[in-house]
Amino acid sequence: MSIFEANELETGERFFIDNRLNPSDLIFVVYSLGDRLKKISLTQTSPSVKYLGSLFGVVNNKLHIDGWSTELGCQEIKGMRFLILSRHNARTYFFIFNTSKKLVISSDEFAGIKSPGKTRLILDQDRLIVDIKEADVYYNDQKIVGNHAFSILEGASFLTPHYLLEKRPSQWKITVFSDDFTFEPNHVLLQKRKSEFPKDFPDYRRSPRLNLEVPTDKFKLQGSSKHQEKKGNSLLKMILPPLMMIGITGVTTLLSGRDALMMLGMGGASLLTTTFTVSQFFTEKKANKLSAIEEKENDLAYLVSAVGEITRPYKREKEVLDFQLPSPEKLTEMTAAYHSRIYERQVHNKDFLTVSLGRCDTPSSLTVETDVNDKDLSHEAKHLKTLAKQFSTQRQVPTAISLLDQTLGLVGAHDVLETSLENLLFQTAFFHSYRDVNFISLLSRKAYQETWQNWRLLPHFKLQELNMRGLIYNEKLRDIVLNAFYQRLIKRKQMVKEAGREKVQFSPHYILTIVDDALLSGHGINELLAEDMSELGVTVIWCKEDANQLPETVVSLVAIPSTTNGQLISDHTVYLAKPFVPYPALPDLAVSLIKLANLNHLEVEKNAVPESLSLLEQYEVKRIEELDIARRWSQAQPNKSIKSLIGWRGKSDYVYWDLHERGHGPHALVGGTTGSGKSEFLTTYLIG
Repeated sequence: MSIFEANELETGERFFIDNRLNPSDLIFVVYSLGDRLKKISLTQTSPSVKYLGSLFGVVNNKLHIDGWSTELGCQEIKGMRFLILSRHNARTYFFIFNTSKKLVISSDEFAGIKSPGKTRLILDQDRLIVDIKEADVYYNDQKIVGNHAFSILEGASFLTPHYLLEKRPSQWKITVFSDDFTFEPNHVLLQKRKSEFPKDFPDYRRSPRLNLEVPTDKFKLQGSSKHQEKKGNSLLKMILPPLMMIGITGVTTLLSGRDALMMLGMGGASLLTTTFTVSQFFTEKKANKLSAIEEKENDLAYLVSAVGEITRPYKREKEVLDFQLPSPEKLTEMTAAYHSRIYERQVHNKDFLTVSLGRCDTPSSLTVETDVNDKDLSHEAKHLKTLAKQFSTQRQVPTAISLLDQTLGLVGAHDVLETSLENLLFQTAFFHSYRDVNFISLLSRKAYQETWQNWRLLPHFKLQELNMRGLIYNEKLRDIVLNAFYQRLIKRKQMVKEAGREKVQFSPHYILTIVDDALLSGHGINELLAEDMSELGVTVIWCKEDANQLPETVVSLVAIPSTTNGQLISDHTVYLAKPFVPYPALPDLAVSLIKLANLNHLEVEKNAVPESLSLLEQYEVKRIEELDIARRWSQAQPNKSIKSLIGWRGKSDYVYWDLHERGHGPHALVGGTTGSGKSEFLTTYLIG
């Protein structure tokens, strides 16, 4: 089995002690065993490194330190201890284990992974417990001694003189430095290495987009028909007439002296009538009671069914809203996995440059009405109105705002605004390619060093048209970057003027954030900032402590007085006064920015004439030497043709100019305004 292969399940040579894309490029890894672990990598492309005044280099596949050949393993050189590893003394395994049970790595007989050395390590669910009884043991590059318990997080590493254990996203990785290791199959399952990067990484292509729309269903809650109860004295009214007949009959008999038997018969008939009346009353009362119970049950069943019917699209709406604008915390998780939604939005999408400020309550897209009269104050009517009101609002959903075609003002304390601005730009960077959106930020030097330095590698801050980085934090950068940006905007303004009523779509779109406006003092770009810059393909975000300090060009205003309280005061000049809870700061934002910076976004090739071509781009080379001008001139035959490349008509579709009398010549006229490229045109003609 090849050294540094995972195990017999792995095919091909691999050097897995770190997570580089090409493990076979790695030759040696040297750990400097101080209070804090330092790692030195020697590769095929970089076989020598200078560290603390000593030269580490590879000669004839052997490690040399200051010219002296060095053995593998733990070595002491010039009073410093080093752990030297190569494919000759280490190999890597990937495994999983039953997390409901403890896994022990030690020299004990009961250990799941038997290892040399005196250190005992226990993996217990989400904890790592260690009992250290030897020197040179490190957790996350920090030297430790004694007994410890740590929470297990992705990327955590544990180094001893005998092995390196690491937690990967879906596996554990252990690199052993000898053959004295045994993996008990009842405790661990060895696996192939699972790739942590998408296919073709770092090249990245957009995936087909999944568009979800919020439901707009309409519902009507109907009240029940009123059940009519009979009055409490209805029985007396029913039996009173026959009873009175009996009484009157008796009185009449006594006073008239008529036949008592006939009168007795009439009284008996009245009594019988009374008996049937009473019986009928109780029968009807029981039937009415049962009918009322059944009616209530039917009303309750209808209400449960209706509420269930509304609840499904109501929950669906919340899911769609959360899907459309995930929280920054969720985006960090998606970035870690290189989710297919990265860069999903394009210029023509309706949610282009739409982001979320935080969480808020917002009107639902569902329509829920009732047929209850406003004058009805019954308990049932109030209940129906409460249900309709409950479904009319979505709670704790993203507070959406579009950064397109507007100037945004953020008002609040500096640290609060900084967090909110980072969250806004991170959302924009995740969903929009750096080929479509570029960032320019005016910052103080202190803010750059404390916060925004982490953003310097993000490709959105590399201005595509200017080949500059858009982080401006001193006067020198202002003079270079802001001047070039200003000139670019002047050209765009001229194009808008020439287009007349036709709308011009500029790419890339710029998001200019002004945190420290001191750098704008006396600059010509102020004349553009005094106007609406949206037609130039620029969104401006001003950050101030008070709304009175914002310019009059601001059309959307957001106040964020604290980390738990914010208000979207207006959006595109429309007054809203919508309260929201801002998103918190992201502790691992720097890691997510690095992961985004790793991606090289590949677009579908477009056979269109580029807006501009540099001299080297025109010839599709990267260095002047690749033009090989001397060879071109020596092999030219000007007596037959003086054809030269002068531009493109499409992608790599060259246009040539031949001033030979048999071609386009022998005379020509090159005309153009200042800066149009006449000199560059003649340069390409002379190169050939």
